[in-house]
Amino acid sequence: MQIVASEMVDEVTLAMLRGGEQGLVLRISDPQLKLALLRIGLVEGDKFTVAERAPWGGPVALRVRGGKVALRKADARSVLVKRL
Repeated sequence: MQIVASEMVDEVTLAMLRGGEQGLVLRISDPQLKLALLRIGLVEGDKFTVAERAPWGGPVALRVRGGKVALRKADARSVLVKRL
């Protein structure tokens, strides 16, 4: 089996996406974070757009299901996404 480099970079952490990029939540690795995100409306399988990124490692704001959700960068590192 041959792995193509472009397939590997499609799956990244949420913290790696830039403003305006779209993605699909694949996995949330931290169980407590998974529950917290469920409460505010972000679950595995959701499509989203990165609305804003605060400078100097600040939070990431996402547009999802018609609303906005903000995550700390440390939490965004626990969310595996696929670039769309």
